[in-house]
Amino acid sequence: MGSTTQKLALIAKRFLFIMICGLCVSCKGQVKPSGENGSPVQHIQSRLKNTVMKKFDIDEYEKKVRANPEYEGYTASDGTEITEYYRLPPEAPDLDAFDRSKVLAYTRIEKQPDGYRVAFQFNNKGNLIAVSYYYSSSLETGTWQQFDDAGRVVSETDKDKGYAFGLPDVIGFGKKHRVDFAKTGRVQRGYDPVYKTNVWELRWTVDERGTEPYQQVFVLDGATGKVLSEKKEGPPRRI
Repeated sequence: MGSTTQKLALIAKRFLFIMICGLCVSCKGQVKPSGENGSPVQHIQSRLKNTVMKKFDIDEYEKKVRANPEYEGYTASDGTEITEYYRLPPEAPDLDAFDRSKVLAYTRIEKQPDGYRVAFQFNNKGNLIAVSYYYSSSLETGTWQQFDDAGRVVSETDKDKGYAFGLPDVIGFGKKHRVDFAKTGRVQRGYDPVYKTNVWELRWTVDERGTEPYQQVFVLDGATGKVLSEKKEGPPRRI
């Protein structure tokens, strides 16, 4: 990692790692009440539980990065895009070659073809310390967890709490309108002061022959899925 390009890539990786860690740390102390909002959480967790890896294979990673100092990941046979990198302490100088004794932590991100993304954080021994879930570009979903050195869960945050009409329902709503949110459009959610409830905001670009392109926007009730508003905006912006 001695070239300028490699150093810039390392800086970018450190920034992404810090951003993810900040999101993980923000969940500390917020324990998910058992039994709340079970349906969406159970759906997401059941489909992701087999992907949780408790250990980062440092030996295998070292082989890859020594063979190719610019190694950043690969694409699995099922289409999942894997990104792997390490973080050095802030005070550590840039390394010309990988040195596990200098590593502070490792990150592994799995971007699945169906739009779900999992981010794993490991300590310098390769033990899992945090896991977080996303959908599409940046929607936080699922139950985020942090672990101690013994692998025990020390904190959990249910990102789907308050949304009985869950992400799987939203994905189904999109498919009914011939939209695959894993590939296009945008899904956001939050408390709406106008409707005084949690809502989903869905938008995608419609470009039909003979008409000007526009953005289709739906606002759905987060509890029931009821359409609270439907409108068209244009011209489309990048989403």
